Amino acid sequence: MLCLLMLCGCGSKKEDTNSSPAGADTSEEKQEETVTVDENLLDVTVTLPNSFFESFETTAEDYVDSMNEGDQKIFKEVKVNDDGSVSITMTKAQYNEFMREMEKSIDDSLKEMIDGGDFAFVSIDHDKKYENFTVTLSTNELGFAESFSVMGFAMLGGIYQLFDGNQNPNITVKFIGANGTEIQTWNSADMANQ
Repeated sequence: MLCLLMLCGCGSKKEDTNSSPAGADTSEEKQEETVTVDENLLDVTVTLPNSFFESFETTAEDYVDSMNEGDQKIFKEVKVNDDGSVSITMTKAQYNEFMREMEKSIDDSLKEMIDGGDFAFVSIDHDKKYENFTVTLSTNELGFAESFSVMGFAMLGGIYQLFDGNQNPNITVKFIGANGTEIQTWNSADMANQ
């Protein structure tokens, strides 16, 4: 999973540079903490804030050095910016391939949640953008592990949403009991408002 997250550093949010919603916080500090992407005709430039690397106990410089090592550079350019953020320039084809690989990795993680035996999951269905998950259980009660699993769904779906351009991801997880009745629905927006 850590590999997915480090690789996810190559994806990003899409940012509309032409307009801001009324009342939007456009302070320099707020902008430094977001993942952004600038899509040009042939290239995509992804910018990751310095804080992204802190969560992986590495530095932006170390990340850039690791991405620029060897004879086979994956991306067109990887550099540390003056503000400590990292910009990664890639072709649109590379960006699209990255998104496909992220989808496969998320699907593999969901399959492991079903097959791994740690949860009472029988199936996990989701929409194309990983915003809404419907989890069918082998029981009619939500156990501790299943309740805690919403954090994993929020992480997987939230990361995908950010890299797909959704600046305010909202992940919903609906648990269905073995008898077909809805046990509980969890929504990340409700968590954020508490």
